[in-house]
Amino acid sequence: VPALPRREGHNLENIQQVKLFQDAQAVIGKLEDETIRRVCIVGAGYIGVELAEAFQRCGRTVTLIDRAPTCVSSNFDAPFSERMAENLAAHGIRLAFRETVERFEGKDGKVASVVTDKGTHEADLVCVCVGFRPNTELFRDKGFATLGNGALLVDHHQETSKKGIFAVGDCASCFDNARDGEAAYIALATNAVRS
Repeated sequence: VPALPRREGHNLENIQQVKLFQDAQAVIGKLEDETIRRVCIVGAGYIGVELAEAFQRCGRTVTLIDRAPTCVSSNFDAPFSERMAENLAAHGIRLAFRETVERFEGKDGKVASVVTDKGTHEADLVCVCVGFRPNTELFRDKGFATLGNGALLVDHHQETSKKGIFAVGDCASCFDNARDGEAAYIALATNAVRS
């Protein structure tokens, strides 16, 4: 399920969660509104980085906010992530890394800024892309082996630690080839489909 930060002001107009296809369609529709000039993207993972690039190409002023030290830091090593960050900055995307969103402020019911622990970023549109968490509440305290975030550990046949019970998709772990096949949680459509 999408992980949504419930910060003060999260229900202001033009704060858009972006996790599903329908969310992306709503954001594309917002591009038709010429009054939306400043876009803040909260979350510098795959989706956040792609949105930052797309909005910048459409002539918007873009700020990419994440509490991590760089973009896509959960998926790539530091040298590659830093190179990506340099590329984003070279294309005019403002990087606000190591910043934690504290609240959203608005005017006339619409978002006007994102306030972090380090400053304030003006925004006409905020896209929140902060990740997924496994929907495994049903399995909590039932003796299943899990990762720290609750994702069910599975073997190469998708079988859980309970014989005869299988798990697939975003509730299950996968094998991270970049880490010698170590169990990991990588909530991407490609991994969910492969499982």
